[in-house]
Amino acid sequence: YGLGVRTLIDRSGGQRSSLGEFGWCGAAGSYILMDPAQKISIVFAMHVNNWPKMVGSYYTPIRDMVYDILEINL
Repeated sequence: YGLGVRTLIDRSGGQRSSLGEFGWCGAAGSYILMDPAQKISIVFAMHVNNWPKMVGSYYTPIRDMVYDILEINL
């Protein structure tokens, strides 16, 4: 995290986003992603208590689905 948000600085973990992608995962399950290199943003909002157990695993599939629909291959 940097400047109050997470920022992708290393893709070695199998991340599909571009370097410099940044965003936020909110306390009640919201997910925000900005990918300046691809000129896209994703905003996923819900209000769920105990979100790490319930929705935390949704973030990667949501991101991948958007990248697939837009045919972004990194």
